Amino acid sequence: WAAELQVGYSATDADFKFKDKTTGLTLKGTGDVNVLLYELNALYYFNPEATNIFYAAAGLGGVSVDPDGAGSDNGTSFNLGVGGKFFPSDSPWYIRADARYRYVSSILGDNLSGFEATAGMGWTFGK
Repeated sequence: WAAELQVGYSATDADFKFKDKTTGLTLKGTGDVNVLLYELNALYYFNPEATNIFYAAAGLGGVSVDPDGAGSDNGTSFNLGVGGKFFPSDSPWYIRADARYRYVSSILGDNLSGFEATAGMGWTFGK
């Protein structure tokens, strides 16, 4: 098994809509939206000694959202998924791919959920 810290930041120009917690009104806008995701994930390796390693993942963390002119908000994030690490040779470098379901509660008056797929490269220390 392993633990990983996941941090992501996105700054984009977008249309947004949310329910104001104080007034109950639905607000709409267009502008910059900054999103920060931070999670601690646990990975369980099904075959840790193999060349191609498959795993299950679960994590818990938070999300901070700051749309222009609409105030910022924080929510709790949970994810659950599966993936694999593929070592092209007897090297510490690997290619990683996974798919996860993510749920974010109480962000800007709404609960959000969806599926995501990620891919990347990594380095294993001590291999």
